[in-house]
Amino acid sequence: MEQQKIEFELIDETSWLRKLLKNVVSKNLEPAEFIDYICNLIGLLVENDFQFYQFAHLSFQEYLAACQIKKLKQEELLISNIRNSWWTETIRLYAAQSDATKLIRVVLDMPSPSVDVMALAYDCLEESLRVDENVRQQLLKRLEHGLESTDPEIFKLAAQVSLIRRFKNFIRISEELEIDNSYITYAEYQLFLDETGESRQPQHWQSKRFQSGDAKKTITGISWENALRFCAWLGERYRARLGNQLSEMTVHYRLPEKEEINQYSINNDSQFPESGILLVKFQLPSRYSKFADYLWSWEWKKADKETADLMIQVGTKKSESCLDEEDIENFPCDDLRLIDYMWVYASKGHFGFSVQKNIYQRLGGMSKYHNNVWIDFSDRVGWRINSSWIDYSEVTLKYKAPQGHLPYRGHLGGDTTRFSWSLRHGRIARILFSRVQTCNLYS
Repeated sequence: MEQQKIEFELIDETSWLRKLLKNVVSKNLEPAEFIDYICNLIGLLVENDFQFYQFAHLSFQEYLAACQIKKLKQEELLISNIRNSWWTETIRLYAAQSDATKLIRVVLDMPSPSVDVMALAYDCLEESLRVDENVRQQLLKRLEHGLESTDPEIFKLAAQVSLIRRFKNFIRISEELEIDNSYITYAEYQLFLDETGESRQPQHWQSKRFQSGDAKKTITGISWENALRFCAWLGERYRARLGNQLSEMTVHYRLPEKEEINQYSINNDSQFPESGILLVKFQLPSRYSKFADYLWSWEWKKADKETADLMIQVGTKKSESCLDEEDIENFPCDDLRLIDYMWVYASKGHFGFSVQKNIYQRLGGMSKYHNNVWIDFSDRVGWRINSSWIDYSEVTLKYKAPQGHLPYRGHLGGDTTRFSWSLRHGRIARILFSRVQTCNLYS
């Protein structure tokens, strides 16, 4: 740990290992046999190269280091490295089996501790075996006073610590989803307002800041639009903390659906389900990350363009800027379902391919193309005004647009001239709506 390495070398004839095996296990057990056992049967170690190994999970190494530090009474080693993120988990694991008073006191004595160091101190407080009561109260009051502070930097530090700790308290409800165990507070929402500079205060606020004494209370009166924008901001913040990790999946947040609230109720659900912010953490394929942020922020124009780009990326192998009939007929159901779900979810059922399909179907379309149905549909969703096809510059890229108005570009891709909305587009749209039905998409 002191060398900050995860890989180490084991030589079969190492005398210390042979001696240890003889005293603890059996004098007949050879080092090579033992190494093979913990690698191939237990899976504790992984061999990277000949005689070079690492723990299958870094947490094993960190736990053993914490135990050794406790045994050798080397707490000063942790104190000297408390600002070093390499030691964070080891410090937490040490605190869980020790008295964390000295570790926390060191943080309290720092003139300007970082967000991560303060968050670590609170983790130690929660998980420690013992903490001096005076030190405990000092740390708790530091956070409470910080959340109420009108000093921007002191408040920011406390609110950031509060959010970091929230990230760790989600409850897993499936392989894909985790749900928070409490609602967002006034202080956490204020941090969002301060960092974005956006005017998204609840209507009952009399100023740009919450009232004194409300910092830790559940914030209410948040509109769907503002709550989703908060989720987008929080997702960006969480991913930024992880750094530029190359991953096929990215973390995002959303609000729970009604079924999730009913099934996974928490304290005070009956008071806040409509206007409070309860978070659900989920993952998306990385190529959909930007798309989600656009929709969650109600940036409809960007989301519409991103829809077209994604559909071309997913649906065609040709070097073209649009989808043809064959592409639409074979468009992957999983991707179509995800794109549609995100449109429907973000707009609360106002936009999406499945919404458009339902309108088209109610007008008598689906089995075959009928130009009159296509015209009626286009009139209904606002793609024709006063018997004239609209240009893309005339698309209403706001929530007040007619139901089914968006997505607009996803049907054909980059072609958005008036000519594209003629017979050819009508046929493509019918095929897309048929594919929506085949893939069992329902709004």
